[in-house]
Amino acid sequence: MFTISYKWIFCKKYNVDWSILKYKAHRIARGFFQKLGIDYHENFILVVELTSLLILFSFIVALDFKIHQMDAHIGF
Repeated sequence: MFTISYKWIFCKKYNVDWSILKYKAHRIARGFFQKLGIDYHENFILVVELTSLLILFSFIVALDFKIHQMDAHIGF
């Protein structure tokens, strides 16, 4: 099985007065490196099941950890 390489994109989000609001990072798949007949047979997409999330959240609550939000944008 072959993997598709990726590229990190770093950018800044600004307020109206041009002060920095937050830093952002995007991981972009470079699908144009796929080879016909080799890389097109198997495609995997990360999918989270509800039971996995419930188990994860129960550990977080039991160990008194903090949760931070992260947005993942996937596009081809």
